[in-house]
Amino acid sequence: MRLRRARFADAIERQLDLFEREHRGLIDDCNAAERSYTRSERGEAEERYGDYVDLVETGTELLDDLRDNFASTLD
Repeated sequence: MRLRRARFADAIERQLDLFEREHRGLIDDCNAAERSYTRSERGEAEERYGDYVDLVETGTELLDDLRDNFASTLD
């Protein structure tokens, strides 16, 4: 399996670089939400964590779509 992954390493790296460029705002929002959560008072922590998780879920869904679209181009 390792050889198969190495075969696609360059393509995967390029896809992740593209994702990072296209979704820089989302990544920045995730980082800001995480900082907000870690700095929040106990009474706000649950809500801040929920905000953070929602943003991470959005990123995860976008990455899943990227993976699925790439996989559909393979044999």
